[in-house]
Formats: sequence, C-alpha cells, structure tokens
Amino acid sequence: MPKNNKKYEVIYADPPWRYSFSKSNSRKIENQYPTMTVKEICELEVPSEKNSVLYLWTTTPKLIEGLQVMKAWGFTYKSQAIWDKEVMGMCYWFRGQHEILLVGTKGKFSPPPAPLRKSSVFRFKRSKHSKKPDEIRDLIASWFPDTTKLEMFARMAPKGWDTWGNEIETEVEIQSTEKHEEENDFITNWIIPGLKENEMEVISCEDNTIEVLYKDQKVMIEIIPESSTVNSVKEDVKLKVETKVENKDDFWDE
Repeated sequence: MPKNNKKYEVIYADPPWRYSFSKSNSRKIENQYPTMTVKEICELEVPSEKNSVLYLWTTTPKLIEGLQVMKAWGFTYKSQAIWDKEVMGMCYWFRGQHEILLVGTKGKFSPPPAPLRKSSVFRFKRSKHSKKPDEIRDLIASWFPDTTKLEMFARMAPKGWDTWGNEIETEVEIQSTEKHEEENDFITNWIIPGLKENEMEVISCEDNTIEVLYKDQKVMIEIIPESSTVNSVKEDVKLKVETKVENKDDFWDE
C-alpha cells in the first residue's frame, strides 16, 4: 500500500516515554508496549503544516522532556490541560492521578472559538493502561472540523483522523533524522570514561542511552549533548545518575 505525503494542521500525539524505574519487573511499561528514548522521539520528522497545532501528552516526570520534544518538532509552547484520571497511581513525591496535555503552535494557528473553549481540567476515569480518553480527541476534532488531522502513536483509527503507530495499519509514513556519528564518539570517548571515574559502572550503551549501576541501583540515562563544554556535559550526566538513584525521580505507574 503506497504511503501518503500529506502534511497536517492538527497533530495529536501520545509518545511511548521510557522510564528509568519501575516498582518491579512485572510493572515495567515495556511489558505493555515498546518505549522510545527522548532522542528517538525528537528525531521523528513530523509531517506538520507551516501553520499547525500540536497536542502532546506527557506525564509529571516527563514534563521537561515533553517541552523538549515540542521544540524539536518545530512547535512553540502555548498552554496545557490536565486529565484527572480519578484513580491514584503510585509515583514518589505524590501518588499520580493526572497527566498533562501540552499545546504548541507553529506559524499562525488560532485557538478554538471562544464559545467552544473548555476548562483546562478534564475528568474521566482511567481505563486500560496508558489509554487516553476518546472524548479529548473528539473535542479537539470538533474545534477544528475543516483541518487535516493526524494522530501519532495511535492504537485505533478514529473517524476524521489519519493515524500512525505500530499497533495499526497506516498509510502515513514518518521517518527519523539520521543519527550523528560524532554524538556516538562523544559518548564513547568522553562520557563513559567520566562515569567510570566516579565509580559508576556502565552496563550497556545503545545509541545515546546508557544503563549505569551506581550504589547497587540500575538507572538509564539519555545523553543529549547541549552544554558548551565536555566537562559541563560530563558533570551534568554524573548529576543525573546521582539524582535518579537518590530520588527515583523518573518513575511512572499508571
């Protein structure tokens, strides 16, 4: 079946975020569906129009990463809504009961007409793992009825939307930008030796994701070299490992 080359005015996306911690192996998110690193999500070439809007799902531990993905896809953050799931999960600082829907725009794209705007808090009881309420997608469609619409990471094919995801048949093709060899060299030659200097054992390294053993705790760290010097990046990675081990700040349980 040939793939289409359409571009879309409305993008609705629920990325499969990867987390460092789980309460047990049986509760790992990977048992439910394949996950992606932030870098892999950022590298997706989203087929958006020059004037478009993005509705992007994220969670409380992944708020910064959600904003990072939004920027990488070419959108500027505008607002957010909260989904109150009416059922508490686990997590550490609070027992998580909500998820976040970020809104960003590219170019010129108007918000919904004033009479149609809703509260920023949606209340729908959580159903199966990670499934978002259909009512929210339907509401977005009602706001922009005459636009081209794409749901990314879709699990079903709702009427009026083109879809892309690994759980459905799709005519949409989304490619990733090529990985840069210099980033891999940077990690191999500088980051890994720096971790070993601080008594952090590197268990595995795939692309820019490193699994580290520190104080008998395994954590996964994603390396995105944005700092200006090698030493500042090395120090940033060391701090990330220490923070994840001490605070378990990258855990999500639905």
